[in-house]
Amino acid sequence: MNLQALNLFIDRSDCTHLQKDILKRKLRKMDKKGTLSFEGLPMEWRWRLCNARFYNGDFENWDGWQFRSDWSKSLYLLDLPLWKGEKGKITVLGEQGLGDEIAYASCLPDLIKYVGEDNVTFECQKRLVPVFECAFGIECIPRRNLDVVREGAVAALGDLPRFFRKSLVSFPGVRYLNTDPKRQLYWHSWLRDQGLPPYIGVAWKARQGELPPEELRVDGTLIDLQYGEDPVFTQPPLDPIEDFAEQINLISVLDKVISPPMSVVHAAGALGIPCDVILPPLTKEYFETQDRLDWAFGKTCPWYKSIKIYRSLNDWKTQRA
Repeated sequence: MNLQALNLFIDRSDCTHLQKDILKRKLRKMDKKGTLSFEGLPMEWRWRLCNARFYNGDFENWDGWQFRSDWSKSLYLLDLPLWKGEKGKITVLGEQGLGDEIAYASCLPDLIKYVGEDNVTFECQKRLVPVFECAFGIECIPRRNLDVVREGAVAALGDLPRFFRKSLVSFPGVRYLNTDPKRQLYWHSWLRDQGLPPYIGVAWKARQGELPPEELRVDGTLIDLQYGEDPVFTQPPLDPIEDFAEQINLISVLDKVISPPMSVVHAAGALGIPCDVILPPLTKEYFETQDRLDWAFGKTCPWYKSIKIYRSLNDWKTQRA
């Protein structure tokens, strides 16, 4: 699959068609001779190859994923008792953004089943502590510095898929977050006061790019899920930046979510709520600094079965027509 991953890079490169064909032939010959080696590649390229393998649906080899961020790289430079799959006490270290933490947390039920819930402590973003406590019934505490002494082994949350997601079929894709029933009743009542169903949550601006919110209007009562921007649709009485757990309670009673790739999409997917993910035009900054092989929202989204991906706003409009 490394050869297929390299071919994907070549197809997306700025080379001419002739240069691409020549390079692919050379790589095929090296692959047949067994001289196609990746051990000497720098961390950045091993990470990119890992993304390309995932994009192609190959999750058997997670080599390179440990270089996904400066934080994960530093984890391997410290003298920490990293978890290698043994039974016993384990502290899972949350990482990256809200959406990443929600996605990787889908592996926690597998870990809990393997080592027992009393053996798992999860250090996560403070805003998600009540969410994960409700979902998994384990000890959840706010993130701490890496140099804090912990009992037992430690594992980066983003490294758990290496153990529990070795193939596409190993991604269950089903709901794994629970919410507070009392808050669900509150939000059901609040929604009825805003209008008639269906109740649809809408966001339009993400790190990757932005969609025109006026183009996202559909039939139903539209609820504004965007944070950090002036509201365009009906605004719920909460601050998602300060209380993301409460926004998750709201999302759990919606009929649908429409959004570019961002945290509300992960929340909807983890709750099993239908969600249209529309890929926006990439911002110049994101295009230049990020890997364009976004396997999490690439050909498919392995994390969640309730999500449907649209390659563009026009694609979404066409398929809805």
